[in-house]
Amino acid sequence: MKYGLFVGVCTALLVLGCQKRLDRPDGVFRSDEGEYVLTIVLDLSGSFNALMAEDGKAWAFVCQVIEQYFQDRLGHSDKLILAQLSANDRALLWRGTPLELRQDFSSASAFREWLMSKADPYGSLVYEGIVKATEYTLADPILADGKGKAALFILSDMCDTAGEVMQSRDRAVKAIADLVRHDGVVGIYYVDVGLCPIWQQLLHDAGVPATRSHVEAEIVGRPLLPSFE
Repeated sequence: MKYGLFVGVCTALLVLGCQKRLDRPDGVFRSDEGEYVLTIVLDLSGSFNALMAEDGKAWAFVCQVIEQYFQDRLGHSDKLILAQLSANDRALLWRGTPLELRQDFSSASAFREWLMSKADPYGSLVYEGIVKATEYTLADPILADGKGKAALFILSDMCDTAGEVMQSRDRAVKAIADLVRHDGVVGIYYVDVGLCPIWQQLLHDAGVPATRSHVEAEIVGRPLLPSFE
C-alpha cells in the first residue's frame, strides 16, 4: 500500500492521533491472511492512571497498536474488541470494525473520555477482566471455525485487588494459553517490574511459546508487538 493512500484512509477512519510516536515493528498483522480479531484490554484503575493519561506511555501505545492494525489490514473485515480493567466488573466495552470506531468517536479525546467514563478507578479486577475478554474473543465464529487469527494486547500493571487472586490468575493464564493455541498472539505491557518475571514464567509453564508472546515491564521505553511469523 502506498504511504499517501494509507495517510488518507487513516485520516478518514482513525481518529486516535497521538503526539507521542513509538517505534512500530513491521509485519505484525499480515495482509495476506484471513480475518483477525484484535482485542485490547486497558487497565483503567487508579494505579495505572498516569500511564493512560493523554500524554501517558500506555495511551500512546494504544494508538500505535490500532494504527498498525489499520495499516496492515486495510480492506479486511476484521473486528476490534475493547475491554477495561478496574473495580467495575463489566469488562467488555465495545466491539466493531475500524469504520464503526470512527463513526462512534469524533476525536481521540472523545474516545479516551468515553473509556474513562466506564471505569471505577478504586480497584482492579485484572484477572477476571482478562478471562471475560479472552473468552469473548475465542467465542467469535471466525476463530471457532479456525478461519481467523486473534491478537490480545493487555495494558496493565497486573496488580489485582480482588479476593481469591491465585484462582482467578490461573483462569486468566489458561484463557490466554487457549487463545494462543487458536493461532493467536498475546502481548502484556507496562507490567509492574516485580510481576513481570512471574508472568513470563506463568505463560511459559502454560505452554505459550516465547515467539507468540511478549511480557514487558513498565520501564521498557519501546515495547514490541508479537508477530504471527
